[in-house]
Amino acid sequence: QLPQSSPAARGRDVILTSEHDVAALAGAATRFDANLAAIRALKAIEGEGRQATPSEQAIIARYSGFGDSAMGDAFKRYVRSDVWTRRGEELKSITTTEEYQALERSRLNAFYTTPEIVRAMWQGLETLGADKIAHPRVLEPSAGSGRFLGLQPVEMASRSQRTAVELDSLTG
Repeated sequence: QLPQSSPAARGRDVILTSEHDVAALAGAATRFDANLAAIRALKAIEGEGRQATPSEQAIIARYSGFGDSAMGDAFKRYVRSDVWTRRGEELKSITTTEEYQALERSRLNAFYTTPEIVRAMWQGLETLGADKIAHPRVLEPSAGSGRFLGLQPVEMASRSQRTAVELDSLTG
């Protein structure tokens, strides 16, 4: 149970659990489809001017970005695979020109870090004493979809001042 004053308790942040684990999605095509579902959910939420429901948060939390080189055919003009051509066209159809171009530009430096690595990093910080800081300030530059903040230990997150920065507005 989160303290009522924590950002997560107020519904602004999602604390990631195994149900949000993108690593459980086998293959680039499955992750690409999960990204499409997340973008569709985001567009619906923004279009209706409301907060995401818990089930929509779970969909959005599975967004992993498009940096996987196996997804490259979805961004190519001439592709031999109808499966990737269809996915690429669907992505274009649900994003604005600016959003699509930003996704395309960020592909070379958009990396997905597995939850195991993120958790190990937080454990390392705790070993160094970060969990003893009364009010830690946490910066996640190039945040992507916010995996590092989303996997921050709950007790530490509840008392942290957290800032995420992402240039790609759709991913952020």
